Amino acid sequence: MSEPAAQNDVGASIHRGGVVRWLVYVLPALVLVAMTLPRMGQSLWYDEFWRTKLFLNEQTLHDRLFRDVHNPLYNACMYVWINVFGDGEISIRIPSLVLGVAIVVLAVWWARRLVGEVGAWVTGLFLAVSPVVIWHSADAKNVMLATLASVGCLVCVERTATRSSKDVSSALPLWKRPAVWLCAALIVGGFTSWNSLFAAICAMLAAATVWKRVGKWNWLAMGWAWLAALLAMLPLLIYKSMQIPELMRRHTRYFDWREVVLFVTNWLPSGNTMWPVQPYEDKARAFTPPQQWFTLAMAAVVLSLVFIGLRGLVRRGNAVWVVRPMWIGLALIFAASAAVRAWYGDGKWNIYQERNLLWMIVPFAIMLGAGVRMGIVGDQHHRWRDAAARWSGLLLAVCILALPLMGSVRMMTTEKNVWTVYKPNPDWRSAARLIEAHGGANARVMEEDGYQLDPLWYYGPALQRVVVPRDSWLGNEVFIRMSGPADPMYVVDQRHRYPYNMGRFDRNGVSREFIGQVDGLTVHKVWREVAQ
Repeated sequence: MSEPAAQNDVGASIHRGGVVRWLVYVLPALVLVAMTLPRMGQSLWYDEFWRTKLFLNEQTLHDRLFRDVHNPLYNACMYVWINVFGDGEISIRIPSLVLGVAIVVLAVWWARRLVGEVGAWVTGLFLAVSPVVIWHSADAKNVMLATLASVGCLVCVERTATRSSKDVSSALPLWKRPAVWLCAALIVGGFTSWNSLFAAICAMLAAATVWKRVGKWNWLAMGWAWLAALLAMLPLLIYKSMQIPELMRRHTRYFDWREVVLFVTNWLPSGNTMWPVQPYEDKARAFTPPQQWFTLAMAAVVLSLVFIGLRGLVRRGNAVWVVRPMWIGLALIFAASAAVRAWYGDGKWNIYQERNLLWMIVPFAIMLGAGVRMGIVGDQHHRWRDAAARWSGLLLAVCILALPLMGSVRMMTTEKNVWTVYKPNPDWRSAARLIEAHGGANARVMEEDGYQLDPLWYYGPALQRVVVPRDSWLGNEVFIRMSGPADPMYVVDQRHRYPYNMGRFDRNGVSREFIGQVDGLTVHKVWREVAQ
C-alpha cells in the first residue's frame, strides 16, 4: 500500500483490531452516561410529572393516549415502564438515557461510513458531551424517541438511496433491507411525534436533488416504505385531524433570521449556554452592542468549523446526505414560519421550538467530524503538508469538543438556574420538604388556577391543594379558605415560569412571611389577621 493510501485509511487497523474496534461506539456511550448521571436524580418538572402514576394511570390512560397534544406511542411505552419499574425520578428517565445512547451509537455507525473512523470519533464524542443531548437524555419526555426515529429516517434514506439496484431488488432477508428499517422508523416517528416525519421529508428532498444517482428500484423501495408507513398511521392521522383545535400550541415562536443564526451558532454547538438567550425575549438583544460582538465572534468560529467539515464531505461525495437535509429543513421552517405569520397577521401563530429540530445535531456533528478527518488524514495531493495538517486537525478536534464540553459544565454549574437548553428545573422536592418541615405534612398550599404546581404533589402527596381562581387574591375566595394565623396557607413563587408579585399579599389584613428559597422557587406563608 502506498503512503498516501495508508494515510487515507487511518481506521483500517482499528477496524481489524477486535475489541478495539468497538471503542468508537462504547467510549462515547460511556461518556454520555457519565455526563448525564448528575441530572438523573434532579426533581421532576412539569412534563416529567406526566410520566408518573399520579398522572398516567388506568383511569387517565385513554385521555393521555388519545386526547393529549402528543402522539400516543411514548405515553403508552411509559405506562408500561412505570408499572414494571416504578415512577421514581431515575426510573422514568432511564428510557430517555437509553435512547440518547442509541442516538450516539447510530450516529457513530453512520459517520464511519460517511466520513471514516476519525470523523466517527469526533461525531460520537461531540454528541456525548453536547449540552443538548445531555439535557434531553435526562428528561422524561418524548424528545429522544422522536429524535432517534428522525435520525433513523435520515440513515435509512441514505442507505436505501445509495445501495445498488441489485441489492435493493434482491431477495435479502427483511431485517437487512434499509427500506424496511425506513418504514419502521417512519411508523415509530409518526406515532411519537409528527415532527419526526419532517426529517424524513428533508432526506427525501435531498435525494431528489441527485435524482439520477438514485436508481428506479431505490425510489420504488422508498416509495413502498412511505406508503406502508402512511397506511399504518392512517387511523391516527384521521383521528388527529378531527382534533386540530386541541393540538395547537401557544408557546411556539417565529423562526426569523435571528433564530436561524442562534440555532446554528449557539443552540446546536453549546446548548444556548455560551450567551443564554431566552426564546421568548426580543432576539434583537443578541444582535446589539455589546452582545453583538460576542454573537458575531461565536458565529464566525462555529461557521468556520462547519465550512471546513463541508469541504471534507464534498470531497467524499457525501454532502448530499448530511448537509442538504439540514439546510433544506431550516429553509422550509423559515419559509413556513413566514407564511404562517403573513397568513394570520397577528403574530400568535408560530411553529418553531428548538427541541423539535434536535435531529439536526447529528448532521451538524458529522460535518464537524468530516472537517477534523480531512485535517488529520491529510491531502494525498499535498503530502508535504501532512504533518502540519495532522497537528492542525488535532487542534481543531480539541476546539470542536471543548465548546460543547464547556457548555455542559456551565449548564450544570454557573448557568444551572438560567434558561439554556430549556427552562431551569425547579427543585420541587426541596420545596415540598420545606413546607412540610414548617407547616406539617398536611399543610395547605394555595394554587391559582393555571399556575401549575403539579410536581409539588408528587413530593408532598399529603399537602392540601387549595385552588383559587386566578387573580382573585383580593376576593372572598382566598379569605374564605383562610381561618387566621393558626391555619395559614403556603405560596410557592415560581421565578422561571409563573412569577408572583408577592407584595400583593402585604395589604388588606393579609400577612406574609418568607419561609425559604430553593432552586427556582421561593416559599412564603400567608394568613389573614384576625381582629381581636
